Amino acid sequence: MLGFRQLLLLALIAAGFWLWRRWRRRRRAPSPRVPVYRETVRCAYCGIHIPKERAVGDSASGGYYCSEQHRLAHRTDF
Repeated sequence: MLGFRQLLLLALIAAGFWLWRRWRRRRRAPSPRVPVYRETVRCAYCGIHIPKERAVGDSASGGYYCSEQHRLAHRTDF
């Protein structure tokens, strides 16, 4: 059976461990995320905005499309 002194010692060790973990967690707080800006373009066929690096470009019309299917469909619409 634990005595009063052993319980007090155990409580002090637990409190110290809790404070130490809290201090460590606060010390390595993550840096705020900087939003990444991506240039977007508008699909000439459907109008959706997509990142430029994912867009399909058309050298004949100079436009951008969200997919190859929309590029081909826009060519046949004329």
